[in-house]
Amino acid sequence: MVNKSSSIPLYVQVKSILKDEISHGHYHPGDKLPTEKELTSRFDISRMTLRQAMNALVEEGLLLRLKGIGTIVQERKLEQTLTTLKSFTEDIIERGMTPSTKVISFQREKGNLAAVEKLGLTLTDELWVTKRIRYADKEPFSIEKNIVSAQKLPNLTKEIMNHSLHNHIKEEGYKMARAKTTIEAAIPSEKEKELLHIKDNSPILIVERITYLSNGEVIEWSVSKNRSDRYKFTAELRGEV
Repeated sequence: MVNKSSSIPLYVQVKSILKDEISHGHYHPGDKLPTEKELTSRFDISRMTLRQAMNALVEEGLLLRLKGIGTIVQERKLEQTLTTLKSFTEDIIERGMTPSTKVISFQREKGNLAAVEKLGLTLTDELWVTKRIRYADKEPFSIEKNIVSAQKLPNLTKEIMNHSLHNHIKEEGYKMARAKTTIEAAIPSEKEKELLHIKDNSPILIVERITYLSNGEVIEWSVSKNRSDRYKFTAELRGEV
């Protein structure tokens, strides 16, 4: 229960209680929360105080308001920062989830104009082109296409792509220094909806990343199509000091 004699605002206390109940499984993703009347009665607070708490949880992405339905617990989103160069595998493990991958295709191809532009190669250079689905706790989060130079990574295999490309790059002696990332929203195709288990008209987030080595050369070009209901990207911007 809330402590009305505490210096901590009531809405903060209610927010903390509900957040703790969500994190400990009292409420699960998709569950509908009790009505305002039930919650105000439970906590012995005003509707204004309750709405402050609920608004804060909505802003944090823990709750979702649906017209005609009520307030439900939101699926947990995977937040990825754009200030640190991490692989999908590293990011998922750090969040206490289990990553897995399904390789849809793995091919060695001739160079093309796009690869010349993105990877700095020639049309005679060969590429490894992989398409795969990335999972977190067995749930599909993204469809990813990776293009790398077969000359730089001659030992790449389908088995390696079932795990972590970035680990292989490091094991081959390369040091990844930075990446350029662009993000845009798009409507998924029917096939993409099927692969990502999207059941409504939610958009996907297309993330294109060019990864550079410490010597300035490009080591990887990737394009991933991510579920917008499970992914969000954050970046910290600093002004001039």
